[in-house]
Parts: sequence; structure tokens; C-alpha cells
Amino acid sequence: MSVQELRARIAKLDTEIDVQRELLKKLECDKSLAQRQLNNVLDPVARLPLEISSEIFLQSLALFPRHGVQHVPMLLLSICNAWTNIALSTPLLWTAIQINFPCARGLKNILSVWLERASSWPLSISLQVEGDVDEGVVAIIRRHAHQLKSLELLHEMWREGEDIWDGAGLGPLPSLEALTIRSDSRWSLSHYHTLELLRLTPNLIECSIPAANILIDDDISIVEKVVLPKLRRLMFGEPEKYPVGGQELLERLSLPNLEALGIYASHGDLLAFLQESPPPLLELILRIRHGAMDFVALA
Repeated sequence: MSVQELRARIAKLDTEIDVQRELLKKLECDKSLAQRQLNNVLDPVARLPLEISSEIFLQSLALFPRHGVQHVPMLLLSICNAWTNIALSTPLLWTAIQINFPCARGLKNILSVWLERASSWPLSISLQVEGDVDEGVVAIIRRHAHQLKSLELLHEMWREGEDIWDGAGLGPLPSLEALTIRSDSRWSLSHYHTLELLRLTPNLIECSIPAANILIDDDISIVEKVVLPKLRRLMFGEPEKYPVGGQELLERLSLPNLEALGIYASHGDLLAFLQESPPPLLELILRIRHGAMDFVALA
């Protein structure tokens, strides 16, 4: 065969190869579609109504889910198209998240998409501080602060002169109903900053400060009292254990509708609190700071 004939033969084969490649791509797409359809037929979750499959997914969530791909709800996006569609059609799957500082560089992008998927539903966020706080991440949370219903703050790293709230100013929290403040046993929470945080939560219903020392600020006496008209439950110390601290903080709070209190206090200070603004207490978990407790006087 001549050179021209060989070149023509090669060109023809190239054309046929291109045609076969396109045909192969179409066959692969058709196979993938058929496989998805088969998965939907065989998958009991995909056959359920959305409200039921969504509820099943919600039952798999942790209280504060992590954002990694190996954790629900992100994990649900990698199973199949049907599960992805269910997860993306269920805003409640994206209303809670745990954030650890220091955090990965790409968390800002993930967090923005995550909270957008939650739409306008109330949010629950856990902030765990073990190092430097990312201001960009805090800025995103601040933009959604009006949606926050539950907030957990954990501080596990001590640095001399550092305050637990440095770099984490979230602004007003008008919808917040539940607040938990934890810290490492080496850490003392600033009395002033704790009060200022509570001042941002006018609709708070439940507050827990499980394991932390309250640091009494020198100028705390000049701080205006914080009124929390809807607070029903205030607990200092770990659940099922003796209350720890809280007396000095209680002196700067007005809680007219408090129903449950767990505190480590003296008789005189507790009596003064109850007499100044008598709350309708139904539950009292008490550890006496010193002396005896006159329960007749408290009544």
C-alpha cells in the first residue's frame, strides 16, 4: 500500500475509534442510569416517602454532628444519588454542627454551605476552643446568630492572660434558649464576660455551667444586673454531682421565673437572692458553702 493509502486508512480508523468511544460513553451512562434505577428499586429507604426517610436520617445524627465526610450528615451524601437527594431535601439534618478551633482552612466554605442547607430553621452549635479562633468562621456564625437556639462553649486550652471569649464575640443572640459553658479544670471563667454573654440572651430558658471556676473580677460590683425573665433552669456543676460555684454570679442576676437551681452557696447569699426576686422554685440542688442552711427561712 502506498503512503497515501496508509494515511487514509489510519484516518478512517481514527474516525471509527472516535465513534466507538462515543458509543462506549453512552453505554456507560446508560448502565449507570440503570444501576441507579435498580438501586432505587432495591433500596428500602429510597422507596419510602420523604418524611419517613428524612426521619430515619435524623435519628442517625449526633447531638452536635462533626463536619467530616466520615460523619453524618456528610456521609449520607456519598452513598447514592437517592440518599443525597433525601439529605439535601432535609434542612433539619444541617441545623446542628460541632466546630473545633483551630479548624481546617476550608471550614469557612463548608460552614457557609452547611448553614445555607439549614435554611431558616433554628440552629444548634458547639464551639470547642483548643487553640486559635478563626475569625472568618466566627463571622459566619455571627451572620446566623439570630437563628441560634442552642449554644455550647467549651474551652480546653489555657494561656496566661487569655480570656475564653477573646475572638469569639458572637453578638446578640435573641433566639437562644439553651446555653452550656464548659472549661478545662485549669481554666477560670471571667465573671464579667460570663455576665456580658448572658446579657446577649434575653430569651434564655436553660443555662448550664458544668465544670469551671468563676473568676471574680475586681470591678464586678459596678456591673449592671442581668435580667433573664424566661430562664427556668440554672445549674452549676456536673449533672448528678454536687454543684460547683455560682454564688458570685447569682448575685448579679435577676431570675424572676427560675424553677430549677443547682448551686454552691452560703445560706445568707441564697436567702438574699430569693428575697430580692422570689422565683417559683420547684427544684433546688444545693451545696452549702459554709455554716448551716435554714430551710424555714428559705421557705
